[in-house]
Order: sequence, then C-alpha cells, then structure tokens
Amino acid sequence: MSAINQPLYGATADAIRDQLDRSNGDAITEQDITNLLLHLAARLTNERPTDPMREATRLSLALEYAAHRYGYGTGRAYAAEQAVLQRAPRVDRDLSRGEYALLLRKAAAGGDR
Repeated sequence: MSAINQPLYGATADAIRDQLDRSNGDAITEQDITNLLLHLAARLTNERPTDPMREATRLSLALEYAAHRYGYGTGRAYAAEQAVLQRAPRVDRDLSRGEYALLLRKAAAGGDR
C-alpha cells in the first residue's frame, strides 16, 4: 500500500489530507457528491425502508460511502464525506429510511432541504 492510500490518524491528519488533496489535483466535484447522495438514497430505499432513520445512520453512511469510493483515511474521502454531510439534511424529526431517501434525492437534484 502506498503512503497516499494509508489511513491518516493523529493531530496532523487534517494538514496531511489538505496536502494530499492539493498534490493529486483531483477535487471532489458536484457530480461526485450527487452520485454519493443517490447511492445513499438507493441503499436506504432497498434496505429496511420502513425502519426509523437516525442521525447516526446519516453520519455513518456518509463516512462509509466516501471511504469506499475514495479510500479509507484519504483526503478525498474526508472531503467527500464533509460535502455529503453538508448536502444531506440532518435527521431532526421522525422519518423512515425510505422517507429520508426521498429527501436525499431532492438534495441530489439541487432542491431545498
């Protein structure tokens, strides 16, 4: 495993992530974030759509999908996770996973949260 693909930990992790992001020149695009949101929505629709949606699930899935797409602990994964969390509405009321998937699709399309 190259140094770029190894997980980043510790107090300097953010600085290293920023440096890696600048050095590889591969910014996270709006299309990347839209695709991640749509993948999250599909999962919530297909897996237990009537179960309650939780804020912890939103946080967990954003991390999981960003890490899967860009590599665990990489700068791009961190940037993608943060961008997804900015666009995905917080879970602040009772919703099912399926209902939340509809909100994610709306966010992916550029709609209001």
